[in-house]
Amino acid sequence: MDFTIDKLRSLMKKQQSLIEAHIRRKMTGIIIKESQSYDLKELVLKFIPEAIGKEFEKTTSGIFPLQNVYIRKVKILKARPRQVNGGSWRLQ
Repeated sequence: MDFTIDKLRSLMKKQQSLIEAHIRRKMTGIIIKESQSYDLKELVLKFIPEAIGKEFEKTTSGIFPLQNVYIRKVKILKARPRQVNGGSWRLQ
C-alpha cells in the first residue's frame, strides 16, 4: 500500500510541528527556570554570552540537533512584584 504525495506531505508536516512543539516546550521550561532563579539584570547578562543558547543546544539534542542557537528578542510577559523599604509593593 502506497501513500499519496499529499498524505506523505501532511505526515511530514505533522511530525515537524510535533518536533517544534517539543523543542519550544523545553526552551520555555529553561527560560522559566532561569528567570525565577535570577534577577532581571543577571538574566540579561546571561543572555549576552549565549550561555542559555548552549543550554538549549544540550537540552534539545535528544529531540533534534540544533546549532547556532541565539536569543534575538526578549519580551517580558508578567513582572514579578517586589517589596520596597516601606513595605509597599511595586512592580520591578
